[in-house]
Amino acid sequence: MRADPEDDLAQVYLRFVAPVRSYLYRLSGDPYLAEDLVQETFYRAMRQFLGGAKVTYISAWLYRIARNLYLDHAKHAKRMTHDSSSADTGREASVEPTAPASDCPEAEVLRKETEATMMLAISLLPEKQRTALILRDIQGLKYEEMGEVMGTTLDAVKSSLYRARRSFAEVYRSLENGARDATGLPRKGRGTRDA
Repeated sequence: MRADPEDDLAQVYLRFVAPVRSYLYRLSGDPYLAEDLVQETFYRAMRQFLGGAKVTYISAWLYRIARNLYLDHAKHAKRMTHDSSSADTGREASVEPTAPASDCPEAEVLRKETEATMMLAISLLPEKQRTALILRDIQGLKYEEMGEVMGTTLDAVKSSLYRARRSFAEVYRSLENGARDATGLPRKGRGTRDA
């Protein structure tokens, strides 16, 4: 589909801003960085859109812009960290709210702990695996859209997603086991094997 300058840019923004923000947050783990990058994503998309960019999937196009901005930022941040010691920005990281507060405080604490462990497990994956996992299992993109975002073939997308799911399960299980070991509480459910 070819982007048409007469298309309603406000509708595109309203439809995709939350998913792109969520993707960038999960990719970076930093809600402030995610917000900065989502604004830059839509600014660049608007310029390309008004320039008549040829687009197959609007969602994939936006995610690709967002991913490229994140990769540029990560590369720049790594260079800056290598060149000098980084100063504390004073920002506190927070977990993106995904569900309303529960009436049961214990359930809410458990939900937050599980969400934090999942976010940590995702953040520990290599970028390509993290991107594949977020785009498919959280954002719900089709394989073709993922290929467009990641700039790769359908087979490579499926392979990255397979490895991402396997790595995520291993990392998550390791984090969960470590948390249980640290609390001294007995492990519940099926027996676990240490790898």
